[in-house]
Amino acid sequence: MAQTPFPIAISVQRISEHLRSRLEDAYAPFQINEPRAAVLETISIAGPEGCSQTELAEALGASESNVSTLIERMRRDGLLFRMRSRLDRRCSVLLLSDEGRDKLAQIDALRQQRMADALKGLTIEEQSQLHLLLDRWRRVLALTARESEVVASRAVRSGEAA
Repeated sequence: MAQTPFPIAISVQRISEHLRSRLEDAYAPFQINEPRAAVLETISIAGPEGCSQTELAEALGASESNVSTLIERMRRDGLLFRMRSRLDRRCSVLLLSDEGRDKLAQIDALRQQRMADALKGLTIEEQSQLHLLLDRWRRVLALTARESEVVASRAVRSGEAA
């Protein structure tokens, strides 16, 4: 029997809120919040060449002005630094400091533990199925969002949007 979308949405929302709460609790011992953790993680993923402020803002889905303020505070706190790009000396890149790398490693360990605790009621097979379904759903949503952006862009170009 097919389930209506609304109960699924409510379940996903409740699980999301529960997981967010668990992860936010994991940040507290490190005097850090979710946006700062996301910055550390994004810069870490960028690798040894770092990432530009524009790349960071795009990855976080945030405005450059908001990211700029956050970066400056994190730089003052010793979590990251700016330097000239080795690939293009006209540009600067963001890199994690040793303190930022250490803090991210500690946060990651605690996040892994919290997520393992959250999933312990599911078998390995169920966890794998859940991961596959959620990843598939994420890709569908991303595709739908891109299609909506294309339609909106075409409407603006043709003068249909006000």
